[in-house]
Amino acid sequence: MPQNLKDHSTANRVLDAAQVLVKARGWSAVSYADLAERVGIRTASIHHHFPGKAELGRALVTRYNSTFQSELADIDKRSDGPVQRLRGYLTLLRAALADGGSLCLCTMLAADYEMLPAPMKDLVTKFNDINVEWLAGVLRDGAAAGRFVSVDDPITEAQVIFSEAQGAQLLARCYRDAARYDLVTDSLVARLTAPR
Repeated sequence: MPQNLKDHSTANRVLDAAQVLVKARGWSAVSYADLAERVGIRTASIHHHFPGKAELGRALVTRYNSTFQSELADIDKRSDGPVQRLRGYLTLLRAALADGGSLCLCTMLAADYEMLPAPMKDLVTKFNDINVEWLAGVLRDGAAAGRFVSVDDPITEAQVIFSEAQGAQLLARCYRDAARYDLVTDSLVARLTAPR
């Protein structure tokens, strides 16, 4: 195998391991030693790809943001209307809970925000902005189609929805019970859905 392909594979394996561990433990509780053990390589190999934890974090959140945006685009393509788009979004965030022991990567990083390197902070904020802008578009489309109640300020309501979903993740994690996420998000959809 050519060295550059092998290096790319190793880097991705490190990022995969980092994503799992950070979603479960938080940024500060994950070390290169943890990653090396999980991936089955030496810490020096991780430093070859990511000289410092800031570089690792930047690569991790950049990849996560890109993947998340692709998943939002898939929701837009396969959904039949704004209500289904909103439900698809909430299902996407629910999937991050796994067995109730982890969170969406950027929800976890938001909790660790003050400990993050500056470039990671910017990327977490960008993730939040991506979510709010997408949700505001769904709200506008839903109100125009008569499927959602009309809201005065779609950006503010999108921030509320995003905050409720993040809070529901935290609640579900605290109890290790993803059904608690469903209770919150089902109520959220019911509140927004216009009577037919």
